[in-house]
Amino acid sequence: MLVPVLSGDIQIELVCDCLREHGLVVIETTRTHAKSIAAETIDKLGVNEDSEDGPKLIHLSTEVIDRGWSDFYMYTSVYDYLPDETQKIVSKAVLSWIAAGLPNIHFANVRL
Repeated sequence: MLVPVLSGDIQIELVCDCLREHGLVVIETTRTHAKSIAAETIDKLGVNEDSEDGPKLIHLSTEVIDRGWSDFYMYTSVYDYLPDETQKIVSKAVLSWIAAGLPNIHFANVRL
């Protein structure tokens, strides 16, 4: 599974494109900035947070060993959330991003 890891100057359009294609995106930034990006992304994707129907954007974070906390978004029309599996996927994606030298855009090929 390819998991986008975005950092630096994170563009909302890129976040939306990655969510539409992959359903899961890791955002390496501050928690405050990640919340702001999530709000803009919800608006750009046209997610209706008040409706029980339709796709949702879920913003969570997980602890990555020797790294700290990493934020990630899931787009429910593309990605089915499985808590334990998703945490492992995000951790492996972050470690791949670190091994690649912390580029602003990284696609981690994660296998469980």
